[in-house]
Amino acid sequence: MSNEMLDMEIKRLFRELESKTPGSKEYNDVQDCLNILYKLKLEEDKNHENAEIQRRKNEDDKEYQNRDIDLKEQQIQENKAFNWLRFGVDVAGIALPLIFCRKTWREGLKIEKLDQFIGSPSAKNALKFFTPWRKK
Repeated sequence: MSNEMLDMEIKRLFRELESKTPGSKEYNDVQDCLNILYKLKLEEDKNHENAEIQRRKNEDDKEYQNRDIDLKEQQIQENKAFNWLRFGVDVAGIALPLIFCRKTWREGLKIEKLDQFIGSPSAKNALKFFTPWRKK
């Protein structure tokens, strides 16, 4: 029964109850029926309130989930930018030394010339002072 039908039936039973004499069997039957209908009405009201509370809770949960998803998407975008920056720094850390070595080799710094420089007696005497240990 809908809430309006219950209200109409309860009102009809109240009018019928007024016409009956208190203490009679018909009066008690109408009173029992009225009690049952009133309990049904209270249960329906309670169920309606619980359904409304649950609906609001579901809406709040959906709103929270949407905010959580938005936050995760924002973090992914921030991480993506950070990962690209880190990738660029890593590539530069590898490429710059290679470019520098290539330029120095092109300018003519060769191993043979370096060996000749280190092999000279003046360079050996200069390198003596830079060694961490001393010969006695």
